[in-house]
Amino acid sequence: MEKPWFVAGHFNDFTNSSERRSYSTSYNHNKAQKFAERINNCNLIDLGSVGPRLTWTNNRRGLANTMERLDRAMSNDKWRASFPEGTMRTLPRTYSNHSPSIVLTQVSGKTPSAVGVAQSFYTENSPTRFGAVMMADDPSSKLMGRAQGLYGSAGQTESDFGLIMALNYGFVDGIYNGSSISIVGLNYILHSVREMAVVGGTGLFRLAGGYAVAKTHWFDPISGDAIVGYNVTIVNKVFWRKNHKI
Repeated sequence: MEKPWFVAGHFNDFTNSSERRSYSTSYNHNKAQKFAERINNCNLIDLGSVGPRLTWTNNRRGLANTMERLDRAMSNDKWRASFPEGTMRTLPRTYSNHSPSIVLTQVSGKTPSAVGVAQSFYTENSPTRFGAVMMADDPSSKLMGRAQGLYGSAGQTESDFGLIMALNYGFVDGIYNGSSISIVGLNYILHSVREMAVVGGTGLFRLAGGYAVAKTHWFDPISGDAIVGYNVTIVNKVFWRKNHKI
């Protein structure tokens, strides 16, 4: 194949035992090996995937459940050279026993403000990415302040999909320069408005308390990118005690 070439879809085969999860012993090693050989003979490159790795299930419960990676995207080296960031994103299943997939030729920006740093063995097969831990830092905006922290997926089902978040907002300009506030809580990101606690601060916000209301203004379900505004109400206990005799 002299020109850029790309193929994606449901191949009804997997390449090795790591692409199958089942309590059944009926695993055809020769069939999987032949499929892997066909991919190699065609000089195809597997683009990998983001999201649940096993894309098909027999929808049975308990020990009868089987999951396999039957859907994938592949290309030759010329296509890969044209789209070096290309990857397949696997979305949560809804009605079908296959997970819907979309191929992105460019990932979510060259300098993302949040990146994955850890995950559990269960994360790739979870519709909510349960166990995934992200590290956040946003240096791209005008530096009145800087948001840094980490968050992890804490819900195992879509109905309780939430992120445990620990965030630090540090000010680097204006009258609050050098001060910071800390926010901790469970963020149910599928809700339009969420509330978390302000648990403390430094500098002018030492011993501060209060709450933060998070509101999603924009969300891309394909890339996972979002713009979220935080409206923070703070009670400064140090200021209050200086001005009120107890």
